Amino acid sequence: MSSLAGQPAGPSGDSETRTEPRTAAAIGTTSTSAWRSVGLVALVTCVVLLGTAFGYGYYRDELYFRQLGEHPSLGYLDAGPVTPMLARIAGGLFGDSLWGLRVPSALLTALTIVVVALLAKEFGGGRGAQTVAAIGTAVSLFPLMAGHTLLTSTFDIPLSLLMILFAARALLRGDGRWWLGAGAAIGVALYNKELILLLALGIFPALLVVGPRAVYRDRYLWLGALLAVVVTAPNIVYQAADGWPQLTLTEGLARAHGAANRISFVPQQLVLLGPFLAPIWITGAIRLWRAPEWRPVRALVVGAAICGVLFLISGGRPDYTVPLLLTLFAAGSVTTVRWLADNARRTRWVAAALVLNGLFAAVVALPLLPESALSGISGVDQLAAGQVGWPELTAQVAAAYAKVPAAARASTVLLAANYGEAGALDRFGPAYRLPAVYSGHDQLYAYGPPPPSATTVVTVGLKTTLTGQLFTGCQTTARISAVAGVPTEEVGKLIQICQGPRASWATLWPSVRHVD
Repeated sequence: MSSLAGQPAGPSGDSETRTEPRTAAAIGTTSTSAWRSVGLVALVTCVVLLGTAFGYGYYRDELYFRQLGEHPSLGYLDAGPVTPMLARIAGGLFGDSLWGLRVPSALLTALTIVVVALLAKEFGGGRGAQTVAAIGTAVSLFPLMAGHTLLTSTFDIPLSLLMILFAARALLRGDGRWWLGAGAAIGVALYNKELILLLALGIFPALLVVGPRAVYRDRYLWLGALLAVVVTAPNIVYQAADGWPQLTLTEGLARAHGAANRISFVPQQLVLLGPFLAPIWITGAIRLWRAPEWRPVRALVVGAAICGVLFLISGGRPDYTVPLLLTLFAAGSVTTVRWLADNARRTRWVAAALVLNGLFAAVVALPLLPESALSGISGVDQLAAGQVGWPELTAQVAAAYAKVPAAARASTVLLAANYGEAGALDRFGPAYRLPAVYSGHDQLYAYGPPPPSATTVVTVGLKTTLTGQLFTGCQTTARISAVAGVPTEEVGKLIQICQGPRASWATLWPSVRHVD
């Protein structure tokens, strides 16, 4: 960290001064790139993520995306095609393994680190600021979570940051052609989730509020918007033809989790990157608003505020703001290195913040603790808890299936309450020669109903009120038990053997559907 301060100051040096603000057109073009240090940080992070990819087990969403990948499509009820496609490609390249599934996550996180460093460079940061931006991103909590597991956010974050980077270049350099890059990033990201559209819609009106309003007369801005539409046109056609399924999911999530998300939204902004990095991104927001040389990109601050309000009102997940927080952190890295230039002894404070945040993020995001230690923090660290117990759950279901009379096994199927259970049974069930698994949860509903011949069903996680409506008789064989004492979402749910469907599966199937 000592290299971050005490170096010659200048427009393209490693330290930044506050005495001679540069013009907006010069920012980002005169700063020296820190490719070696940034590349090293990205490489080390990627190696660490791949080295810890074996820990715990599959996260419930990973099991789901793996299952969706077996059914290639232009879109799904609750996801675009990108993340399931990544799961399928990873399986084809590296085998059907936990490590292979997480290779894309590690690579995309390395890309995130590079893009945040490029944002710091665009804001006028030299080598020092870019290095701080890269290290800070590498030790941030949610980026490490998205790098350890394959989530929709894993792809959303770097694509959203690319959109913001291109927009910043268009505004700071006065070169509207960068709006085409922003439009392309939006179009591609929409194949994963609509989140990037909300981020863009936050920045777009912010330009009208704080300027520069001249960009509305730039034909490249509108060509970029058109390019986004053209790139994502097949996705739009799919969504429209299928009744806008992702809007249906959004409504379901808002009903189920909206209130809790609103309560936790503001406090979580302080910990999404990590509590020790919050002062840096908050400082970045203040300086991005006040600094004369950053006036062309003040809209990013207003846009972040608009997006925050939209997410808060709609009950969106708090982590939707992570790309915006990383943008503010990039700006804060520039301000931090300027602060270090005033007094090199302050370096120890920045170094301590990065180290402490890294320790905090690593313990929460990576599988460093033994599974037994998760029992006390599972309510907080739901990502870790969601990776525990799936093979054991499958073994319990296999024990129940073994109780089905041999003559009835040919007409037996599995029915899971949610996609985590269904994904686990799909992944680990073949080792026990379990029958096909069905579920009414989200996209899996479309892959049912079971065949008419299915007269015996081993249900997993279904409530007795529902199984009583579906079948003439059910026998509870077990309750899902905790592994290493970790109270996951599945613990305590019933495993039942049910027989005698009360009607045809085509008639019964809608009653098992749930979207959340």
